[in-house]
Amino acid sequence: MHIGDERTLPSGWMWTTFGEILAATYGKGLPERQREKGSVPVFGSNGATGYHNTALTSGETLIIGRKGSAGAVQYSQTACWTIDTTYFVDNFPAGLSPKYLFYLLCNQNLGQLDRSTAIPSLSRDDLNSVDLPLAPRAEQHRIVAAIEQQFTRLDAGVAALKQAQVRLQRYRASVLKAACEGKLVPQDPDDEPASVLLQRILGERRAKWEAEQLEKLRDQGKMALPEAIKAKYEEPKAPDSEGLLALPKGWCWACIDQVAENLDYKRVPVNNQERSKQIGIYPYFGANGLVGWINDYLFDEPLILVVEDETFTGREKPFSYKITGKTWVNNHAHVLRATDVVNTDYLNYSLSFYPFTPLTTGTTGRKKLTQSALMSAPYALPPLSEQQRIVAEIDRCLSVVEELEATVEANLKRAERLRQSILKQAFEGKLVPQNPNDEPASVLLERIRAERQSKGKDVDRHEQQALPEVTP
Repeated sequence: MHIGDERTLPSGWMWTTFGEILAATYGKGLPERQREKGSVPVFGSNGATGYHNTALTSGETLIIGRKGSAGAVQYSQTACWTIDTTYFVDNFPAGLSPKYLFYLLCNQNLGQLDRSTAIPSLSRDDLNSVDLPLAPRAEQHRIVAAIEQQFTRLDAGVAALKQAQVRLQRYRASVLKAACEGKLVPQDPDDEPASVLLQRILGERRAKWEAEQLEKLRDQGKMALPEAIKAKYEEPKAPDSEGLLALPKGWCWACIDQVAENLDYKRVPVNNQERSKQIGIYPYFGANGLVGWINDYLFDEPLILVVEDETFTGREKPFSYKITGKTWVNNHAHVLRATDVVNTDYLNYSLSFYPFTPLTTGTTGRKKLTQSALMSAPYALPPLSEQQRIVAEIDRCLSVVEELEATVEANLKRAERLRQSILKQAFEGKLVPQNPNDEPASVLLERIRAERQSKGKDVDRHEQQALPEVTP
């Protein structure tokens, strides 16, 4: 089965097959509880999965994904254990460089041999039939040295790009932190203080509620709302500011319930099976963003979604994000509508990395931020005019960040393409020059065939000697 380069091989090279030169052995299952101690690395098809105190292989090892990440290739310089989702090769004929074979198999895209309809898998027959270009022994070592020299430089560049990603993430967080502490833009003494606006909006909210209650009593001839009903109004309680940070002039402490309306009662979860039956033209959102599409919508306005039950500890994703237009939201995200006291975008920015984790309940990684905990959380409220200036400055800063992040991501993809290009050139004989004095691969291949045939006979002889005598 030829999945490599169709072009003619360089002088001194030979085509062979995986099964002709290598013997793939099945890995052996190992319970997870036995992967916690020891010094021997344990490999699965997706990479290292722990340590054990006993090795399954005898030394340098090639690990090939059999199930799951079928065709994924790994290399261990030392003896290791490979679990039953893998094949391993640890017995290399003389004249074959394990590192050469590792890079060669990385260039083969073995994953395309998957024929399964469920869990990706790679059969040993398919693996054994893969055609491989075999270079002379001396050239194998030159190829490995050239690959690793170029990969070392490439890895240094990739590491620098990833450090840049981290720095950009930190800068993003620092911009939002400065914004929420009143340090991103200067305060303007002419701005209406947040406390004045907040009291006016809260008064308007109460007046609206009382008007709605009175409207319900019109049929009973009531012209004024009874004090007993007025007493039922639940005024959002301001947080206790003791122990909270001192705020810039014009800011005030509120709680989220005072600045936003909770619309959780409108959420409706729809399971995967039901969604799969729908054509889906409206976005369906959950705790971490878009999770599918659906035929109908619940909301049609700018709203802020806040994670309700998901990973909180160690989370790098924002805790909130903004949605607009016709949308549907499931029950894993709280739904907030900004009131007139807060800019919708500012509300989103200020909640993106809010310290919600201490407010969550539960002991597992999937903790829960209850509606009560969310709505009673302390909230530093700037004047509305300052919020608008803050949003404009955040947008300016983050647009630069996003542009740089896109450049970094593009360069990371370019680095991966370059890595593949290096491997492709290596196994087309274009990475290092051929040496006419090298022993041809044909000679090496004949020696390997003879060696494997001899070993096969030795095994047969051993098995025959082990047979019990039969008395006539």
